[in-house]
Amino acid sequence: MSEQFVIKRAERTQARLRIGLQGSSGGGKTATSLILARGMVAALRARNLLPSHLDVHVGLIDTERDSAKLYSHLVQFDTIVLEPPYTVDRYLGALSALERVGYPIIIIDQISHEWSGEGGILAQVAASKAFNDFAKWNGPSQDHDRFVDRMLSTPAHLIATMRAKTEWVLEEKEVGGKIKKVPTRIGMQAKQREGMEYEFSVVLDLAAGTNQASCIKDRTELFTVGQSYGRLGSDWGTKFIDWVYSATAAEPAGDAPPSAAERAQAMYAAFVRAVDRAPNMPDLETAFVAGQKGLREFAREAGADVIKPLLEQLVQAKDVRKASFGTAGGVASVDSGEPVSPDDVINLEMLISDAGILPADVKAKFSIPRLASLDVARLMDVQAWVIEQAGARGISLRPFSHKAVPVDAAGPKEKALEIVDRIAAERSGGDLLAGLKSDVI
Repeated sequence: MSEQFVIKRAERTQARLRIGLQGSSGGGKTATSLILARGMVAALRARNLLPSHLDVHVGLIDTERDSAKLYSHLVQFDTIVLEPPYTVDRYLGALSALERVGYPIIIIDQISHEWSGEGGILAQVAASKAFNDFAKWNGPSQDHDRFVDRMLSTPAHLIATMRAKTEWVLEEKEVGGKIKKVPTRIGMQAKQREGMEYEFSVVLDLAAGTNQASCIKDRTELFTVGQSYGRLGSDWGTKFIDWVYSATAAEPAGDAPPSAAERAQAMYAAFVRAVDRAPNMPDLETAFVAGQKGLREFAREAGADVIKPLLEQLVQAKDVRKASFGTAGGVASVDSGEPVSPDDVINLEMLISDAGILPADVKAKFSIPRLASLDVARLMDVQAWVIEQAGARGISLRPFSHKAVPVDAAGPKEKALEIVDRIAAERSGGDLLAGLKSDVI
């Protein structure tokens, strides 16, 4: 019996983006990928398509010794620093970690190491003791195909950068009013397996020095092959997302997504990395509060039995990081007992008021007679609790940073009363001011 084939009308679906950026050193691959991601985030936010459990929506695999952090001003992103060996399994392990968190945009910077880096495909072939080329390539070739298939099947929008082979050519340029032949560095074929460009929706070549983008391959009809488009801005990220959703049919469902518990564990790992890398107390406060908020918001999906131990471990990570600061640079350690400053008391009172809760509830929760009796080490915990309570009321608040008392400042009581009087003209609310003064007195 002959096989039955199904004929159906072709229709473009809302396929995930697969963008390739190639160029020689200095082409701006990392910066351009992040600029595009910034526009993509904005476009997804405008369509209300960003996951609610994340504050950061771009995940980046950095194979360039954590150099991507130099561009953290372009857009907020989380990183996994991938060190050698650059095996397929390690690449895919990092990719899976980002997918479990649920980042809607993933950048792999770069994928050239998978092919020609230490431990990559070419290195495995060279190290093989097989008796002929066919046998040497058998395993590595299958691994590379697995890498490409897995990379292109990610549920996120993907941007992958590739280092291009460099070549110098003589170009005629005007120098001092005269036309001279000047050596110019250009990027040629990407350092990847031949034909890799056919795997992407769009491949752009970035010129060294100017970062100008030229189209090599395009399936979106946003570009013309061979044409130059100057330096790409975030508006191109918006155009990419608009192109995706210009299709009316949704993308067919792929493999089953990671479980809620797996995503919660991956989120926790990302939050702990942020806590461990915090360079000072204010940044530690921000990272810790964001971690608590993110995990607690995910409790309904993952379950309290999953989230509770992760929250406890996050507190432990925060305490360890606190203790590592010591007293160097004027930063209080977790055991220093440094009291909060009058500015801290005022800021905390305002945070409590904005959260819509009573100072008395905070005092009861943390067993303190007055807010001014807190020390710096507990200030972060109080803020986290207040912000959590605010979140339950649908109020979004951010923590404030500890402000130390100047050496030549007046006493805490006098300073606090002075601040209360100063803000009297700035904020309405007699009850709040009365509460502040009673707390000080």
